[in-house]
Amino acid sequence: MTLTYGVPSRCDIPTVVTSRLILRGWRPEDLAPYAAMNADPETMRYLDGPFGVDATERLVTHLIGMWSLRGHGMWAVEDRGSGEFLGRAGSYIAQGWPGIEVAVSIRRDHWGRGLGTEAIRASLEFGFERLPVDELITSTHRDNTGMNSIAHRLGMTFRGVADVGPWRASNVYAITRAEWRSRPPATTTTVATTTSMATVTTATSMAAATTPAAALLRIRQSGPSSGGYPSVDCGHGEQRSRKRTPGR
Repeated sequence: MTLTYGVPSRCDIPTVVTSRLILRGWRPEDLAPYAAMNADPETMRYLDGPFGVDATERLVTHLIGMWSLRGHGMWAVEDRGSGEFLGRAGSYIAQGWPGIEVAVSIRRDHWGRGLGTEAIRASLEFGFERLPVDELITSTHRDNTGMNSIAHRLGMTFRGVADVGPWRASNVYAITRAEWRSRPPATTTTVATTTSMATVTTATSMAAATTPAAALLRIRQSGPSSGGYPSVDCGHGEQRSRKRTPGR
């Protein structure tokens, strides 16, 4: 039998860079630290309890597949300075969700640094730039002080208590595109690298002091261009390093 090959399927996962974080596609080396996170009872207190390596691998392949099926999803979170894996953040929706949700989970030894807020802020900005929605939500357990505080801090409005997927009686918060755009200027710069999905205009830290958050992440559909970090082809897993652009 002779195989005939057609055009390969692909979906590039964009890489978003904030002041301290890199939100990027998943890599095989992320599995071990992510499994360690998921095995920690305190980290998983409000996320249906701890689970092991096999379940972590299934979850990661599911999160990667979201990008192909829906055009958005959860990134791996990397420390921009050290390169350490810190957790996951991004957007999610499935049966039983009242809308597209932005969510984050950060390694417990990095709690208290505002990294969850930084990742959710970037996820909201990316969502309103890239997704055809007028509202994004987040949901969390009523006792999850950290996530409830992030929602309030970012100007999200409490909409009530609802069942969200397998989680019962969750606090649900929402913010509209107009509300997000009318927020005061952000205090930290949020930028994004270029990938074959998008070309992004970056903002400088000086502009961050005077530019609304909406202007700190500008994305338009385009072809490939040089950027500062790898893009991940989720069609076959290849990582294509690009030449670093000065100033990024």
